[in-house]
Amino acid sequence: MNKWAKAYILGLSCMLALGACSNVQTKAIETNVTQADLNPYERWVLKTGTWVTRSLTNVDGRMYSGKEEAVARLAGVTRFYNNGTFRMVTMDTSLTYEGNWSISDDGKILTLVGLGTEGRPGFRIQSELLTLNDVEFSYRTYPDANKPRQYVDVKMAPASIAETRILTRQSSVNPNSFSSSAN
Repeated sequence: MNKWAKAYILGLSCMLALGACSNVQTKAIETNVTQADLNPYERWVLKTGTWVTRSLTNVDGRMYSGKEEAVARLAGVTRFYNNGTFRMVTMDTSLTYEGNWSISDDGKILTLVGLGTEGRPGFRIQSELLTLNDVEFSYRTYPDANKPRQYVDVKMAPASIAETRILTRQSSVNPNSFSSSAN
């Protein structure tokens, strides 16, 4: 097979994989956001659309495995949609979060509003955006708002096609929100 045929097949495979992900129904709080409403930072996130957690690091530089209870819900594959919604699943396809997302107009704050029970907002996270480029999307989150010196840096990279497919295998009902008390 010549290189043009291989490139065509690879390109077609990528388009089909992304198309399959775009049909996933994200149950979220209605945003009425259109692509025209997005700022340059939000459009940058959408250039890739699907991101996978590559590292979780605390204030002391300790790297977490992603399986530890304190950070397990921060590790996985996240798809950001152009209507202002997102869905995150773990690598074993368990739905972790879904809801709405935005980045401040100055590009400094990532906001996630999760869906709780009965469609009500279940949590609201505002995190410092650290890096946003073609190869990294990272933010800092504070597990305990009362302890600002304790944080976790979440570093994500564009997801591979195989990692993107994880999103299509997850359950369609959000079993939880950030904390049971937030519901």
